[in-house]
Amino acid sequence: MKTEPKSIVQFTISNRRYGVFAVTVDIEDFQRITEHSWYISYYKSDASFRVIGFEGQGYNRKVIHLARFILGLTRDDKCVVDHKNRQPLDNAKSNLRICYRRVNALNSPRSDNASLIVKRLRKYEVRATIDKKNKLIGRFNTREEAVRAAQEYKRLRWQETNESM
Repeated sequence: MKTEPKSIVQFTISNRRYGVFAVTVDIEDFQRITEHSWYISYYKSDASFRVIGFEGQGYNRKVIHLARFILGLTRDDKCVVDHKNRQPLDNAKSNLRICYRRVNALNSPRSDNASLIVKRLRKYEVRATIDKKNKLIGRFNTREEAVRAAQEYKRLRWQETNESM
């Protein structure tokens, strides 16, 4: 089956402090996006740059994130927008999904090492924190086996969480 090529647009945003950034969006969203002014903002929490804008004027001015704007989410929506490829400047709809914070956290770089591997009594234990409870995943003879088990557990947990959306 033949698929049509994705119609995406790249535009640039300049920031005096950080330089010039290329932002990717779908061509169908570009017209709506150009009705607002967009800026680059640096987030210390995860050392990333994001595209933000403002709606309203004066004291009523509120920050809006480009990804949330594209997907039509309001400030009152409890869901978050996850960038599948972990690139906050890639705002093509194929890269965005609406999800819960828990799923978004599983797609963060920090979650790659989220499970704990501890050596106890000549065995390596793999543990993970699930719903604020420490759970034993398994005991292994070598560290390499423990690392593989932790990676497999994270992969399965990520799939399970995504399927429940």
